[in-house]
Amino acid sequence: MTMFTAALPNNLLGPVYAVQQLQFNETDNELVRGNTDQVLMAATSISASTAITATNFGSGVIAWAEITSGLPPGSASVTFALKVQAISPVGSGRYVTLAATTARSASGIVAVAVGPALTETSGAAYAQANRLVPRNIRILASISSGAASFGMMLAIGLSTIR
Repeated sequence: MTMFTAALPNNLLGPVYAVQQLQFNETDNELVRGNTDQVLMAATSISASTAITATNFGSGVIAWAEITSGLPPGSASVTFALKVQAISPVGSGRYVTLAATTARSASGIVAVAVGPALTETSGAAYAQANRLVPRNIRILASISSGAASFGMMLAIGLSTIR
């Protein structure tokens, strides 16, 4: 806690305290955050499925993926799906899928939202699930084997929702 001295409305000097809310993260205390946005992977040429681990600082998450090139229009030979997975806390290295989009074969933005009080939906561009989100998650960009010959460009981001 940090203490500042400032003029109060009645012009008397007195202590003013800056209080910050902390939460225990199973190791130590950290600041409670509001909504956050982060780029997990800048636009990169990929040719196989890609997985990125992330930390959830809120009660829900929205994973974003932008396919900027590489999926041939109207071709079903190369498909892409985005998944949000929970990482097992017992050290087994296994994952459980919380939500996923259906396979799509066109460039564009794809998003998956997971959190309490969401209505279950699943589509090629957007999916959401009514699930509790653990602290450690994995974002999986699942790409079919035909992507290697197209030089697919992909960027992945994450928004945590308080």
